[in-house]
Amino acid sequence: MKTLMVLFFSFFCSTLFSQINLLRVDSWRDKVQAALTIVQINEPAIFKEIVAKSTIQSGDLKEAGYAAFCDVQETPTGKILWIMIGLDELNKSSQLEIASIIVHESLHIQNRLHDQPGRNWGNFTYKEKQREHTQIYNYELAFLKNAQASNDEIAGLKRLMRKEKIPIF
Repeated sequence: MKTLMVLFFSFFCSTLFSQINLLRVDSWRDKVQAALTIVQINEPAIFKEIVAKSTIQSGDLKEAGYAAFCDVQETPTGKILWIMIGLDELNKSSQLEIASIIVHESLHIQNRLHDQPGRNWGNFTYKEKQREHTQIYNYELAFLKNAQASNDEIAGLKRLMRKEKIPIF
């Protein structure tokens, strides 16, 4: 029993250390916190390497045309990992869909840190963006299936992939 309590406490505390900033509505904070727990359970390596070190924020991204985006900012003291989730997504998406958005953006961050350090998404060619998105969207689809997503949640991502001309594997 003591071991179980220690495991629960360490799991709970590590989930809380993801920095959730500028979530103006308590229900958004609760939804994102639940999404972080889903990521931690289903993708512990991504959670540990990226998500737990990221600042998660929300903002109005309608005009930019994004549901979410990420950035890696270099500072004199290190790298700041940053995930921005659009207000529309926070309002309409389930906890699991928000978890999949966090996984999606974390994979972009992982690529910037390891495969293409210092590269900015804006400098990628269309072909490079499609290649990266093919990899990431299909990983996100597998994440949703592994996390027991509903048929509607899976169908929603597949619709988006078709719209973006992303091959589904």
